[in-house]
Amino acid sequence: MRLLFKPHNGYKLCMAKTISNVKPINSFRDFFDTGIKINKAFPRTYELINNIAYATQYLEYLSKKINNEGHSVILTHLYKTYLITGMGIIEAILLYFLKSENLQKQRDFVLVDTFSSNYKLIKGKWYKTDTVFYLRLDSPKDDEMNLDYMIRRVEKKEVLGKNQDLYKSLNYLRKLRNKVHMHLIDKHLDTDYNNFNSKQYEIMKSALLQVFSSERFPYDKGKFDILYQYLRAD
Repeated sequence: MRLLFKPHNGYKLCMAKTISNVKPINSFRDFFDTGIKINKAFPRTYELINNIAYATQYLEYLSKKINNEGHSVILTHLYKTYLITGMGIIEAILLYFLKSENLQKQRDFVLVDTFSSNYKLIKGKWYKTDTVFYLRLDSPKDDEMNLDYMIRRVEKKEVLGKNQDLYKSLNYLRKLRNKVHMHLIDKHLDTDYNNFNSKQYEIMKSALLQVFSSERFPYDKGKFDILYQYLRAD
């Protein structure tokens, strides 16, 4: 593995220690290339494939660290990192399929201005009204899609098949993915240590395995079993 560092006189190549037993990046690139193709709606797949491939290779590395980690707190954070990375991969794949199949969320209006009234006292409480002006666009424009919307959309359109358990798992994992924000605390003892363990780890692996093994990625089964052995249940 070669890395770039920048000394005072410019960029130079240096050799980094290769992670043992982690499959080469080209193996993951070749896999995702079977299902992610350039199209009119998504003309830049090279970067997407590389981002997903590196993240997937990183998951294999994390799985090896998890299998050999004895410290419970560090193990918890490895589980959390695995889940956040895994859901990032899922999010990128869902976005690609939705855009490629013209299922991208769109908007017909754009916000122009907002006018607020003066405050008015009614029965001891203060009220105000806002008037919002939207301009209708000449043609619909792509709108931002969050992960919640994308999961509901692919479930409705059966983009990843009819397996309802998969969509339930993705929605469950989506809520946990939001724990990347450490200040989001909903209840007593709502800590990372209590939220991330081997159960969530196995659910994440299963969801990834189901997405990767779907008809969306027509890959040789023998090669697939070798490439994604680390996603099998422990």
